[in-house]
Amino acid sequence: MTSKTEGGNTTNYRYDVTGRMVGVDTNGDLVDDQTYVYNSDGQRVRVSEGGNTTLYHIDTQNPTGLPQVIEEGVDDNADNILIPSEIDTAYTLGLDLISQHNAADGLLVMLYDAHLQHHAKDSL
Repeated sequence: MTSKTEGGNTTNYRYDVTGRMVGVDTNGDLVDDQTYVYNSDGQRVRVSEGGNTTLYHIDTQNPTGLPQVIEEGVDDNADNILIPSEIDTAYTLGLDLISQHNAADGLLVMLYDAHLQHHAKDSL
């Protein structure tokens, strides 16, 4: 366990044997306020905090060659399965992020030029 104290508040970080963070105690009571679960390939697939569990669908076969999150959402019925009605954000990937869609912002399309990444909100 690793601890950090700032302004009288202690945060404890707990790691598994492979060095992945699996828990965070944000108020110093030695009870994890956030927990993290990884799949067999070491990718974070679940985060629990404050009674909510967010699940991540990982695409390992994408053009970047690296595992990427393609969908995330809160597991409302606590069955460890992310169903379409629970998906909060979906990502479209190419060699980089092409777009993301969520209920709050709708569709955001990423536009790139030689210097910057911009995003445009689809008004459809």
